[in-house]
Amino acid sequence: MVQSLLNVAVIGVTALVVLTIAEKALQNKAAKGEPIRQVSKRKAQYQTKPKGRQACYNCQFYSANDRTCDIVKGDIAPDAWSKFYLKEKRS
Repeated sequence: MVQSLLNVAVIGVTALVVLTIAEKALQNKAAKGEPIRQVSKRKAQYQTKPKGRQACYNCQFYSANDRTCDIVKGDIAPDAWSKFYLKEKRS
């Protein structure tokens, strides 16, 4: 019983690590301006309110002119948030 629970825990942690690496890879490609396949709002854990100071309007992937995101599909609200948030680079 304990061994089975341990196996499930190891599988869960491994899956989490793999997903985190995949998310970072997608974020890095978008940051470099490389073409990517956009993900759904659900997969991006999109929410219609900011997460603290993190909001789409100050994310480097957000385009205010057409309310789009380089990573997330669809109309994106400026005060929304997704797990792909990356603070806008200031020049």
